[in-house]
Amino acid sequence: MTVQTHISDGEKLRNECLSAKGEKAGDVKSRIWSLYNAGVPFFTKVSIQDLDRQLEKDPKRGQRVTVKGLDGTVVDFEIETGLIHSSDEPDFEMLVGAPCIGYVPIQSLVSDGWNGTHRTAYCNLQIRHRLHERNVLTGEIMGEVPTRSLEAVAESFKATLHAWESGEPCKQLRSALASTTLPCRISKLVGFACGSMATSSHEQQTTRRAFQHALLVTLVRFLGSESGSEVACYVQDPQYKTSDKTVLETYGITTLDDPKAFLEVDDATVVFSCSPDVPVKQVVLDLTRPAVMIWNRVCEQDPDIL
Repeated sequence: MTVQTHISDGEKLRNECLSAKGEKAGDVKSRIWSLYNAGVPFFTKVSIQDLDRQLEKDPKRGQRVTVKGLDGTVVDFEIETGLIHSSDEPDFEMLVGAPCIGYVPIQSLVSDGWNGTHRTAYCNLQIRHRLHERNVLTGEIMGEVPTRSLEAVAESFKATLHAWESGEPCKQLRSALASTTLPCRISKLVGFACGSMATSSHEQQTTRRAFQHALLVTLVRFLGSESGSEVACYVQDPQYKTSDKTVLETYGITTLDDPKAFLEVDDATVVFSCSPDVPVKQVVLDLTRPAVMIWNRVCEQDPDIL
């Protein structure tokens, strides 16, 4: 599920441009490509942990969070939680919500649509805010999808898990895993962007999310039986509701807030992610080399880029 976000960068207070330093958009792109082709990791545990620590302090509106860009320049982002922006519709407004980490892939950093003269042009980590459309007169938040009850989520997932484990795709997966020699003993499984089973306006979408989590259960059970020891399982998605977390916990799956799951990945981890709206593969492979990655492309553009 895509979350509408707003880039908060304190631009209204300081409109600094790279051109002031003698850099043009083409120069920025060339430098970024040079770093990428040289194998310089764009996402590091140090930078992600630093940003996480700053956000854990619950910064208030007007305070700043700092990020070091790929060029070494420290850029500050202003917290805008609670600000109200105008909407295209006269009866509505956009309420700025809590801050979150924005992960910018290489494709965006070097694209023509990216603001190459902006002071954040080298920032592959940014602070963004979730936006909520609100009715000006009633104060009602618009577009919120109803949340299913804990009982409904539990029963639905139980039925989906049974259907998955009884089906041919699961049998094929088990067969493929049994015939594969893993590079090491797997200690954990980490899933990204599997979606909330408690919120969806489309039954097909809810079912797909449930099947992804059922696959995780199968993987954990298989890997645990193969290694003879417990395999930890973590998942991360900003859309998870309390009912999701409770149901998944009963199957040994622990939900983590961003960016904790990224920081859990190591060389003894299996990573699973299908069609995420963040560059999961780029982030993970900069941090470490997991034992196994199960994923698919969101699109087929730039096949030679992670």
